[in-house]
Amino acid sequence: MGRLQGRTAFIVGASRGIGAEIARSYAREGAAVAVGARSLGALEELREELREGGAEATALAVDAADPEAVAATAAAAEQALGQVDVLVYAAGVAAVGRFEELDDEVWTDLYEVNVMGAVRFARALLPGMRSRGWGRIVNVASTAAKYGSMYQSPYNATKHAMLGLTRCLALETAAEGITVNAICPGFVDTEMLRSGAPALAELIGVPAEGVIEALVSAKVPQKRLLEPAEVAELATYLASPEAAGMTGMGLTLAGGLILV
Repeated sequence: MGRLQGRTAFIVGASRGIGAEIARSYAREGAAVAVGARSLGALEELREELREGGAEATALAVDAADPEAVAATAAAAEQALGQVDVLVYAAGVAAVGRFEELDDEVWTDLYEVNVMGAVRFARALLPGMRSRGWGRIVNVASTAAKYGSMYQSPYNATKHAMLGLTRCLALETAAEGITVNAICPGFVDTEMLRSGAPALAELIGVPAEGVIEALVSAKVPQKRLLEPAEVAELATYLASPEAAGMTGMGLTLAGGLILV
């Protein structure tokens, strides 16, 4: 029997990368899953993959920056699954640039997706968890939640906010059978990381080709990129019975990049 047998999970930001791998891992461990993101085509492909593997799976298109869409999609997930035991918030966007060149629109866009999306989905699904006396919330943050870095100020600020949200919500729900934790990955081999690399390379004055590998070699003691499946394994543990005593944590998974 899988670690999540009989549980239900809604993974937001599941069309690719870390979110998609979490959905796969949860399904393998026996959970019925709903997957959400803006890219319905990619979600439908993932849904069919999960169903072919024997899982119960539902795909729900949602813009995490749209409050009305979030409320409607959370309700749709509860209807499709019967209830939502586990909420994973893996949606996120990034921006690269000098601080003075990143205008209010950039900051607002990142804050709406990276922070308010997590706030709104948790707000919508917590009442059901509280009524049942059991729930798990797993937020995918970043090592950017724990230190500063050049040319990514809006991203870093929003990830710091997500970690703060995780800690506060964990305290409010700790006595109700609900845990709230964040995963803080470092360099993970995702489309988001690779798409932002050319702009970062230009800002720091190095060739775009090989910049990720150079950064990893210089900064990561393990000298490798993590795989999304490694993050998914930690997310699976956090949703499992074995992690019942862990809440309010920002768990670093970064190959030694930072040691807190």
